Amino acid sequence: MRNQRRRIRPNRRRFNSRSEAEREAGDQKPDILQIWEQQRQMREREAQLEQEYERTKARLRELKIKMKQQSSMLADATDLQATFSEEIGQWFATFRLWLAKLLRKGKLKVEIAYLKLRYRLKLPKTSPLSYRWEKIGLVSAAIVAIASITGFSLLPQSAPKNDATGVAGANTSAAPEIPLNQTPEFAVLKPQGKNMSALGGFAKVSPTGVAPVYAYADQLNNVKIRVSQQQLPEKFKSDASEITKLAASFNANRNVVIDGVTVYIGQSEKGPQSLIFQKDSLLVLISADQEIPDGVWAGYLANLKT
Repeated sequence: MRNQRRRIRPNRRRFNSRSEAEREAGDQKPDILQIWEQQRQMREREAQLEQEYERTKARLRELKIKMKQQSSMLADATDLQATFSEEIGQWFATFRLWLAKLLRKGKLKVEIAYLKLRYRLKLPKTSPLSYRWEKIGLVSAAIVAIASITGFSLLPQSAPKNDATGVAGANTSAAPEIPLNQTPEFAVLKPQGKNMSALGGFAKVSPTGVAPVYAYADQLNNVKIRVSQQQLPEKFKSDASEITKLAASFNANRNVVIDGVTVYIGQSEKGPQSLIFQKDSLLVLISADQEIPDGVWAGYLANLKT
């Protein structure tokens, strides 16, 4: 009987050694599953960031279109010659979005590489708080490295200063925000037979602290034009040569007489055309996207009445 009992008695050493091996395998399995789960979450976060970036780019394109439309309709005399300041600002905004996306993607890639390295080196587990600080340290190091390379390209540039003159818009920068649908403070010229509301109404395009200038957008001979007008400055009333000097500053060297008014006409090499004249105690500046024949101008200017 004793021999039979010894035969059926299990080997405790083999049983214990196998249990220890199974326990070690069980300890390692959750680590791998945790890494896979974190990688899956990171891929989902990266996909969400990509979608957010595309939506932001779409909103930026819409904003760019609206800004171009507003700039085309409400540009004053200082915008007769094309400038690229608005395009540069939009380029910087796009660059900042691209840089933010690059930093987020870099953070995700570094985090995934760090998890893989910890697993290969069989490093012990850390608490969630310690692991969080480790990630913050890695991300901070990556941000410092990228910022040191791209920092100089983001330095702001100071805008050139302009001297104030008696003519608003001649040597001053445009206002950052242009009030729309304004009621002029003085009698202005309007094209007879046209509804100003249908044209978009008047906009106040002069900066704060200078003589008010009102402008509206119209179309003549299938060409977009912008008409800006202000009260005639005092020095123009006493000195007839002031209008000639102003016209020369806009390269408006050719003049014609239309409806008893001397109109100074200039045209740039790129195509836009500008007109400068005084009528009914108003100083008027008109810009057109393309050249318009003098006969068409004569009919339009004769139709401008207060």
